Amino acid sequence: MTKNKLEKILVGAVAIAAFGLPVLAQEPAAPAAPAQTPPSSDPFFRPVPAKTKAPEQKDADKPVLIPFPTLEQRQAEFQRSRQEAAARGLREPEAIGQYLVSELLVTGVFQTDEGTGAFILATPTNTTFFVKSGTRVYNGKIISINTGADFSVGQVGFEELTKYRIRKKEDNRVNVITKAVTSPVAKSK
Repeated sequence: MTKNKLEKILVGAVAIAAFGLPVLAQEPAAPAAPAQTPPSSDPFFRPVPAKTKAPEQKDADKPVLIPFPTLEQRQAEFQRSRQEAAARGLREPEAIGQYLVSELLVTGVFQTDEGTGAFILATPTNTTFFVKSGTRVYNGKIISINTGADFSVGQVGFEELTKYRIRKKEDNRVNVITKAVTSPVAKSK
């Protein structure tokens, strides 16, 4: 290419730029395109990734209590186990076995030739049981019965099972709970 041709091209480009800018400035501006759609003339356009907030996992590690069946379900389960024991000629399960530790109230302790026992009131049905150490309940067992100076001051130790779910794994925890002798509260009508 010659120097003359380059000068003509350069002058033409300058003229187009000089005459084209005032015309563009007078035209109404086109609405701006959204940031995510690339302009057809911009080869360097890069879309900005949308900011997404990942869900926080801070509560995922907290244990969630797994509830035990309702009293009606536990009573139905107890009736089935009684029928199975009778059909096999085995000893019937103890009726206190259908109650949770939290549903039991210690109303007194006693001493016999066979050892120490306790009076336990199942509060949902207002039923009293005479129990000894080792008696199983739905979510635990009685591990100790202690008498005080007189038998109205004793206490009963329970082993209570609590079930938790952490993420998708179940975790069983056993706690020792001591319940002192208390008098039952009469329900008002």
